[in-house]
Amino acid sequence: MSVQAFASGVAFHTASGLKHSPSDPYHVMEPLSQPLLSDDWSAEDENRLIAAIKVRGIANWLEVSEQVGNQSRDKCKNHYEKYYLNAATSPLPDVDREIKKTDPEVCTCATLH
Repeated sequence: MSVQAFASGVAFHTASGLKHSPSDPYHVMEPLSQPLLSDDWSAEDENRLIAAIKVRGIANWLEVSEQVGNQSRDKCKNHYEKYYLNAATSPLPDVDREIKKTDPEVCTCATLH
């Protein structure tokens, strides 16, 4: 949810059935610190991977890994192939399939139950 929507008290229902009401309890999370596709890659890592591939090219895994900063060449290549190229939603990752829905930190990004 955007800051503007939150501040204006917007209520909505998403296509996947999630409901939001202005009275829902919230907690602040570090931006991009949560894993999106696998436990060892944060959302920030995913963003750096895609940006690095865009700049360095899809076959330059050593340079991509250097730009990502905290993942090896093989981890960058394998992660991209597994979660982007081999996904049912390729070239985009299938986030619905990979997010660990049992992890309360991942499930309650915007609200607490």
